Amino acid sequence: MDSVYQQYTQPIWVLMNEAFYKAVQQKSVQNLNGFKYFESIKEYQDLIFPLLQNEAYHSLRREQLRFLNNLKDRSQYPLVFEVILNQDAYRSKGDGVRFDVLREYKIMKDESPSKNEFWKYNRFAQYLIFNQSQQYFGAVYSRNPNKPNEYFTSLAIYSNKQGEQQLILPYTKYSMDMFKFKNIITADENLNFYKSFLNDASSNIWDQKLLVYFSPISPLSAYINETETIFNLQRCPFYKLLLDPCQELNQVQISDFSEKVRVQQELYFNNQIYTVKFNAIQLQAIRHALDFTKRITIIKGPPGTGKTQTTIGIISIMADLLIKAKDNDNPQGCILVLAKSNSVVNDLVRKITDSIEKPNSIIYCFNRKPDYLKILRFGRPEKCDKDIQRLSLEIRSQNHFFQYKVRDNVRESYNRCITPQIISELEHHQLQEFKNYLIEKDEQFTLISLLSYIEELNFRTRKQKILEAYGKLYNELSQLLKQKRKVYEEIEQQYLDQCHIIVSTLNSCSKLCLEQYFDKVKLRMCIIDEAPTALEPSLLIPFVKYRIIEKVVLLGDIKQLNPIVIANESINYGYNRSLFQRLAIGLKNDSLKLIHQYRQIPNLAEITSELFYKNQLKNGIQDMQFPEWIKMKVSQTRNRLFFNAPAFTESNEETSKKNELECQAIILLTRYLLQGQNFPNNKKPITIISAYRAQTDNIFKKLQQEKLTQENNQIHLIDQVELDTVDSFQGKENDIIILSLVRSNDKQGFLKDKKRANVALSRAKYCQYIFGTKYTMKLDLRNWNRIIKKLEDKNPLFFENVLMQQ
Repeated sequence: MDSVYQQYTQPIWVLMNEAFYKAVQQKSVQNLNGFKYFESIKEYQDLIFPLLQNEAYHSLRREQLRFLNNLKDRSQYPLVFEVILNQDAYRSKGDGVRFDVLREYKIMKDESPSKNEFWKYNRFAQYLIFNQSQQYFGAVYSRNPNKPNEYFTSLAIYSNKQGEQQLILPYTKYSMDMFKFKNIITADENLNFYKSFLNDASSNIWDQKLLVYFSPISPLSAYINETETIFNLQRCPFYKLLLDPCQELNQVQISDFSEKVRVQQELYFNNQIYTVKFNAIQLQAIRHALDFTKRITIIKGPPGTGKTQTTIGIISIMADLLIKAKDNDNPQGCILVLAKSNSVVNDLVRKITDSIEKPNSIIYCFNRKPDYLKILRFGRPEKCDKDIQRLSLEIRSQNHFFQYKVRDNVRESYNRCITPQIISELEHHQLQEFKNYLIEKDEQFTLISLLSYIEELNFRTRKQKILEAYGKLYNELSQLLKQKRKVYEEIEQQYLDQCHIIVSTLNSCSKLCLEQYFDKVKLRMCIIDEAPTALEPSLLIPFVKYRIIEKVVLLGDIKQLNPIVIANESINYGYNRSLFQRLAIGLKNDSLKLIHQYRQIPNLAEITSELFYKNQLKNGIQDMQFPEWIKMKVSQTRNRLFFNAPAFTESNEETSKKNELECQAIILLTRYLLQGQNFPNNKKPITIISAYRAQTDNIFKKLQQEKLTQENNQIHLIDQVELDTVDSFQGKENDIIILSLVRSNDKQGFLKDKKRANVALSRAKYCQYIFGTKYTMKLDLRNWNRIIKKLEDKNPLFFENVLMQQ
């Protein structure tokens, strides 16, 4: 029997949160924490989907209200569309109300924003991506003609298919009230004049051209992906195991390939060059992961315990089999390595590649270089770090396409869009041309590099003429790629045919490109890192999409972050519980825990072990020493400090928060640590993290303005520093971590969460510097009061006076 909520899966229902409201009315919403297993697919869908839709709805609503506040404050103006009702389209709750988009205006009538206040010209690269998308969630705003600072607003879907652009609004009374004669600004001046004499101003304007604001929020793809996964769960061959995790259902029959893996594993385990790189528990974890008679293996790994090292150990044994298979022209298979975030994907690609390319690594244990072992990064190429761009499937494929397949077309488009007048404008404003940008950055000609250039250009100028010229070039090249899609897809498949390991995010792994590849190549193993950070529907995507996965290995730590959610109901009803956690309970015999940490110097590791792991973590390296560059700047007793800020220094920034005083102090410390140092181009030894995006954005802007003199060269501070949020930095590490707590009143905010505090304090290898207000954080008796007490013997520093002297 089908779920009653299957009728509410279309994106239009998200705009009304219909499935969740129905579930509340029927009193069928239940706390998922009470469910270790589910009786049937229907029960699973009935319980999970309303919460999925509710989370999507509240994520959209948060952005809708943020844009509304910007509009009211006159700090940022959205896009302006001229629309008219599509009279031919059927209107209902399931279909919505469709308005044809006739054209885009630069500004709304009677508004006079400055150039810096347009969303479009502040986020021009994001606008170009939106403009090329087929479907996008967003929000519509209609200014009340009679009350200039009041707006009617509704969530909406922007559709751009076959050259027809539409806005689709929910068919509700509130949405329809937006389009009453008295509540709307029309594009017809005569009608506006006439409206003032109209008696019945409460009627709807169905046949007039109307002006509305529209703010793009996010593509529909993630929601559609997760929804389809939930309602196609029966396609997964081991769906019963996912519903009811137990040892019996985790058993798999022995196959020829599983026997080959067992033999190969014994060969490696008998080689001391291989085994010396792991401790006993890591070797046990590798053995379990390579046991193909068990469908799923769970590896729990607290911070720095070598989850990635263990992953590479698994890959090295598996990959050798795949290389041999491909040498014999037998498409034996491929390994798919996944993570929720792009930052973790980048880190995995980097570390696996290092093991392939550097001598004396795990993969070199038989004293031969694995020349044929190939790895590719797939998905969101704009999020790919520069040092691994050569491994991005999209970047390599686009470079090949634009440089060799359509070179003449590219040249024609470039000359047509980037005219001598535009080049003269660039020179006049001392801005770099795109071609010179590619040379300086040592990047290839792709849509990704063009977008990066436009983003950097947009940071330096709001000149519409310049931005529109490069926007036109981006649009023309995007259309060229769409027109010759088959040629481009052939290039992608050629690169895929050569690889053995594909690394991607959970959402990107469902793309058609990979689906076509795995139709002809067996997916032998799927490894998912940081699995507890993904919501259940997201973690299920590869299992449903690729029906024959012989082995699944999940790695993570349930004492670090749960999946991030927006809606209060997601927390109250346990929607933020991970599938990893549920599987680990049911598959205890197939779960292992790593306990030796190799990341942190002992006096940092003791804080992590004592406060978060009941002193169970052991130091894998007893004599860990500072690198020489840190020895020059930091004494052994000054590598963990709390810099105390005065109270009431935080401020609001849209829906986030920042602290200007902390920001200034962090810049001073960063300058001190980096002054006189000389690092390779891609080396960024310091990471600054905060729980608040507004604070990382604030610090980013300040770092861009700061320069250092190194060996007679001026370098920007930002080129030597990595910036991230605490949540996004889970799974990563760096030599020095600077943590900005931001909060300085009587609330600790996001970092009161013990799991988030664990992540924040377990990233540093050698030095951990915390900037925050001691009074505020000590009010959190369960966590931060204990943390600060551990640091108090190191004499917390007060930096207010230091700043005043600058």
